[in-house]
Amino acid sequence: MKLMFLILAIGLLPGTGWAGDRAIVDTAFVVDAEKRGVMLWDVRGTMDYARGHLPGAINIGDAAQVLRDANSEDFLATAKIETILGDAGIDPGREIIVYGGRGTWNPYFGRYAIRYFGGKQVFVYHGGIDDWRAAGNPVSTSPTKLATLPLKLVADQSVSVSTAEVVANLRNQSVQIIDARTPGEYLGEDIRAIRGGHIPGAVNIPYEMNWVDPQTGEKLAKRQVSDNSGMSLKSNEQLKALYASLDPNKET
Repeated sequence: MKLMFLILAIGLLPGTGWAGDRAIVDTAFVVDAEKRGVMLWDVRGTMDYARGHLPGAINIGDAAQVLRDANSEDFLATAKIETILGDAGIDPGREIIVYGGRGTWNPYFGRYAIRYFGGKQVFVYHGGIDDWRAAGNPVSTSPTKLATLPLKLVADQSVSVSTAEVVANLRNQSVQIIDARTPGEYLGEDIRAIRGGHIPGAVNIPYEMNWVDPQTGEKLAKRQVSDNSGMSLKSNEQLKALYASLDPNKET
């Protein structure tokens, strides 16, 4: 699911058409969106949500766990997702802003889930609760409960690709593949799947490279930094440079 982060970042490159869609938004956008009643979805675990969240934000727990099968890591049956989202009042047809902690990949999974089930206006607040607090905005500890919705969801297969489709396009010069994992996983030195290595022809751009400081995770673990501000997105120009070897007009 971390691949979605890279795909969104590529959207900042000219020629893709994504930048105008503003897939990734900042605090100012969220403040303005609140005034027009946009739905806010906090995809963090229930304990983190209880400690403080954006006022009015709803929560179903860690969305990446709640909506996926623990073994296959694919979505649960659509009927189950209809119940989960419907009980929380999450309507993919509404304008939605998804957020978590600064720099985490879960909000990108949340956006992908909404897009997969038909949503069109869904954004990721990359800075999340951390940017919100840093800006001095109010935080709530009271859970938000929306009215239950009777949802009937239809998967939009166009927002994802199957293994068969990837295999069929390995020699397609108009398609490029990004491997968003660590260099060790890419090289087959760190094996976390059935086999090590990478898809032939894939370009390795670890998702942390999108951060201002790609080493932030390690530095936090070693207590070399006191906060996760290094997980903020690089500037648009820096992101363009990061993806300069790719063609923004090709399918990615």
